[in-house]
Amino acid sequence: HFKLTVVRRHRSWSKFMLLNYPTPISWQRFRAAKRDGTIPKDATIGGAVGIHGVPNHADSAIDRGDNWTAGCISLKTHHIDEIYPLCRNGTPVHILH
Repeated sequence: HFKLTVVRRHRSWSKFMLLNYPTPISWQRFRAAKRDGTIPKDATIGGAVGIHGVPNHADSAIDRGDNWTAGCISLKTHHIDEIYPLCRNGTPVHILH
């Protein structure tokens, strides 16, 4: 469970919505995964994770499942265009998986 902290246009990905990651719960899960060996001891938690569009004419990267986002959630242009007007700082985001 996260919240949006920044909602803005982006020159490379059309639109970008920053999540408040890592949260205190994210840190707890991260530390537990390091302790139990699920992730390497030298792993870092990362940051600057958000939801964004794709570069111009690159919707096919999502269809192919390309792993280019470094942890972000990328959406096709028509999807990001649909949700962007509904998002503000503080909008809750629940990632289900």
